[in-house]
Amino acid sequence: MAAFENTMNINMITMFIDNLTVDCPIGKAPYDASYEVLFMPDLIIPDYIEVEKWVNENISLKNLTIEASLKLFKDYLIQTYNPAYVTITCKVRGAAHFDVEVSI
Repeated sequence: MAAFENTMNINMITMFIDNLTVDCPIGKAPYDASYEVLFMPDLIIPDYIEVEKWVNENISLKNLTIEASLKLFKDYLIQTYNPAYVTITCKVRGAAHFDVEVSI
């Protein structure tokens, strides 16, 4: 795991991961997902390249509901970087249903 000590006392990081394609197991169709992560680091700042790599390997093109992708992503960030606080919002467009925004 690549990470950096929070020696500069960074108090909030916002990460934007746009235009992923995810396959919905319920709607049996792909959807376009964009994630916004509000991440309050404690002792560790994440390596953004590692986070992006993890997302591309574990969420992009996978068979996940919106809610399952959010839980998977949040669990990864907590287990890997132990933030003081994290919330993730997923904006979905082009699904078999109307556009939605879900947060965890």
